[in-house]
Amino acid sequence: MPQTARESYLAAKEVKCRKQLEKGGSGGGKLNGPLARGAEKNLFISFLNYLRKSQNLPVVLFTLSRKRCDQNAGNLLSMDFSTATEKSKIHRFFQDSIRNLQNEDDRALPQVKRLEQLLKNGIGVHHSGILPILKEIVEMLFQKGSKFFDLLVDPPGYYGLNFQPDGRTLRDLDKELTVETTSMTLTSVPNTGDLDDSKDLSGDEEETGEKNDGIINLIQLGGENASKFEQGLWESHEVISGDAKEEQEKATVFPSNEEENNVIPQEVDIPILKISNTLPKHVTQTEWAEMLDVSKPVLDFDAKVPIMAHTWPFELDVFQKQAIIKLEEHNHVFVTAHTSAGKTVIAEYAIALSQNHKTRTIYTSPIKALSNQKYRDFRETFQDVGLVTGDFQINTTASCLVMTTEILRSMLYRGSDVLRDLEYVIFDEVHYINDSERGHVWEEVLILLPKEVCIVMLSATVPNTLEFADWVGNTKKTKVYVVSTLKRPVPLKHFLYVGPVLEKNQLFLIREAEGEFLTRGYLAAKEVKCRKQLEKGGSGGGKLNGPFTRGAEKNLFISFLNYLRKSQNLPVVLFTLSRKRCDQNAANLLSMDFSTATEKSKIHRFFQDSIRNLQNEDDRALPQVKRLEQLLKNGIGVHHSGILPILKEIVEMLFQKGLVKVSLI
Repeated sequence: MPQTARESYLAAKEVKCRKQLEKGGSGGGKLNGPLARGAEKNLFISFLNYLRKSQNLPVVLFTLSRKRCDQNAGNLLSMDFSTATEKSKIHRFFQDSIRNLQNEDDRALPQVKRLEQLLKNGIGVHHSGILPILKEIVEMLFQKGSKFFDLLVDPPGYYGLNFQPDGRTLRDLDKELTVETTSMTLTSVPNTGDLDDSKDLSGDEEETGEKNDGIINLIQLGGENASKFEQGLWESHEVISGDAKEEQEKATVFPSNEEENNVIPQEVDIPILKISNTLPKHVTQTEWAEMLDVSKPVLDFDAKVPIMAHTWPFELDVFQKQAIIKLEEHNHVFVTAHTSAGKTVIAEYAIALSQNHKTRTIYTSPIKALSNQKYRDFRETFQDVGLVTGDFQINTTASCLVMTTEILRSMLYRGSDVLRDLEYVIFDEVHYINDSERGHVWEEVLILLPKEVCIVMLSATVPNTLEFADWVGNTKKTKVYVVSTLKRPVPLKHFLYVGPVLEKNQLFLIREAEGEFLTRGYLAAKEVKCRKQLEKGGSGGGKLNGPFTRGAEKNLFISFLNYLRKSQNLPVVLFTLSRKRCDQNAANLLSMDFSTATEKSKIHRFFQDSIRNLQNEDDRALPQVKRLEQLLKNGIGVHHSGILPILKEIVEMLFQKGLVKVSLI
């Protein structure tokens, strides 16, 4: 039998050549290359039949796309890997599991029916497009064994796993590391049906007297070139333990400072943003950033900006005037202010300047919903506005383009023509740069932007504005001007709702806009809660938090919304931390109606006009579409990542029109 990987490859190639010659081919014997769809299907099926005959099931097959994964499953509809007993077990387990899908329409989804048939045949599919409950069913059935195999997308990390020669059993490295010297090795996974474990794959057992047990020596595989690596990449490593290890550590000689400096320079000019550290409060200027004083009025604003590129029907605040002056001078600007403080004014002025200069502005936001909203807002002010997201592409040649930051990064990578006349880039919610998962996108874009592009950054108040601006300025080698204000035009107050009680007031203020906690409000809320519990025969402990039963939680939720409606505090946005909880809250409100007859008519017309964009009639009849239409007619909107993009936009627009009174997000 072949003794090295090269000989194994040559043996496989020889078999391939013979096969091609028998079919009248050239006998080139290539072991890779494109295959016709039919040939690929036949090869796939023959491979699985071989595994079944050689008793090598179950097996996990990895693919690199969901589409290819589903195609492979479709190719196997005619194959059956389960016995009658196994089919019965799979059927019972599947039916017991999908009872957790409370909605009957969900249990009748095509994906559920298709996967049930595949599972009965011993075939599982597992990727990000599969419902979570179905993925869990596949995982649990796979763990139960039987002649079952799984089609997976994106293989999980397997690094660090070492197997026995049978390719299945994990090696016990602690027992195997008793020898003092080993070579860097590669685990071999031979055919257990043909392999004699007493034979050495390297072919040198008789000469060295050592037994490798299914291990291939990489130095031997290197052939004539192995000598080049013996003292380098593939050199031997000693496994030292006990006293010898302690002696070696004591004998270790560390390089001196002078020797280190020869290798690593003492000063490396690499700008690194340490976002967790802040400068002393009295520091208002660094080499690449300067904080402007917004405590004093701008008396010379009219002289510095005699002709405004855009005007508003209200007097601008000091921080807005400071930022506009710097935009007129074509400087980088970083504006930090609370929500609703007027940061959008600076963005609008940059857009107006670029349109006067016949150039282009790109406005970026971290989420699609915000991009959609800003597109609609800017379109009312500036006619030439476009939108580019993963869901929509509208007027992509406009002088002002609204997009997500990821789209802009992609354009920079590709060198898109859109960037040719670019003058301003506006980063809304730029504090997302501190996000552990997506922050690198903002860093990449800021680094890749051409030097001549003026950067406008908008953010909520953060503690280290000057440090961040200094990093951006150092990166672009241009000073960044920081305009920061702590003024909050819309006061932010915290209230505590205690549930339906006889008292007229059910909301208690516990935190003022200035941030001071009001103990008096908390104690008043607790007293009301105690009385309520005593009236019901409780202990009167008066806890304001704790677990609720599902029915009690539903009643509290409904009573809270009724209180807001009576006190004329609608519309309201209710945030939840999961899609499932969001949908549950929506289901709890099916009996509630917040819309008048006139509003219902407007919502109906708007919804029907909007879903005409769904060209497929089946899409317009989806359960999600029908369910959301009914909720919207009652003035209730649902908005999360599981909602179709067109439906999310409908919810956003109806909320802006004031027709959606309760928005669940």
